[in-house]
Amino acid sequence: MMILDAVLKLRPNAFEDMPRNEIEATVDKFLHGCSQHGLQLAVSQPDLFCEKCGKCCRECDPIILNVDDLKRLASHLGPRLEEFIQLDGFYRFKKTKPCAFLKENQCSIYDYRPTRCREAPFFKVGGQLTLLWDQHLFQEGREYCKFAFNLTVYQIVRWVNGRTRLIESQKKLDESKAFLEKSRELLSKLNRK
Repeated sequence: MMILDAVLKLRPNAFEDMPRNEIEATVDKFLHGCSQHGLQLAVSQPDLFCEKCGKCCRECDPIILNVDDLKRLASHLGPRLEEFIQLDGFYRFKKTKPCAFLKENQCSIYDYRPTRCREAPFFKVGGQLTLLWDQHLFQEGREYCKFAFNLTVYQIVRWVNGRTRLIESQKKLDESKAFLEKSRELLSKLNRK
């Protein structure tokens, strides 16, 4: 499993701290959705996860344009905008696989890009931004969104780290309880004498 390999690169002693089956169950959990913390971090600091691979620009279809998108694009492209859009119920880019504005794996209209592109790889579902997941997204040999992969690995490593700290804290607490118990026994013996 590619994600587990990446987790082990970042946290080589993960299996020493936790059972493998528990980590694998966590991988499955995060493949079914994004944690609230992960989502907030991804939205606020997308460059932490995005490797600018251009996959979203090669495969996102359709790219629907709203009024603000049209205004932004028109301010940059002027009358040439008509070459790139079509109307069939709503405005959309004509060419999206790959996007007509993808040049040398870079967006040539980055500052003017549509809302859909600004939100990628997130989607609006019920007015909320969410990262849509596919359980089979990260299969070996399949091109995948590096953003989603990196975010998933980050969340798992964060969970393992937190869980490890919890286990370490529990051990220290148990040691403290044992020390207190021995101290009580010793004090009790001294008080009897």
